[in-house]
Amino acid sequence: MEVVAITKSKKKIPKSFRALNDCACNDCKEAVFLEQCRTEDQRQNDALGALHGRLSEHDRERAYKWTSIYRALLGGSDTE
Repeated sequence: MEVVAITKSKKKIPKSFRALNDCACNDCKEAVFLEQCRTEDQRQNDALGALHGRLSEHDRERAYKWTSIYRALLGGSDTE
């Protein structure tokens, strides 16, 4: 099984979302919230990939197992 290294996300929050941050309508607030959630999730996945990239093969297997158990306990998906 080949492990693919996750590289750092290059996508930044567009300036349009920063402008929407000042808007008071619910659609703008929801768009900003969803974008912030997406970038936070991507940041976490990048950090996890970087961690797994630094580990030895034995430690990497243990980390993958721990991560999948942790996500299962939280009710999330372990396929991310």
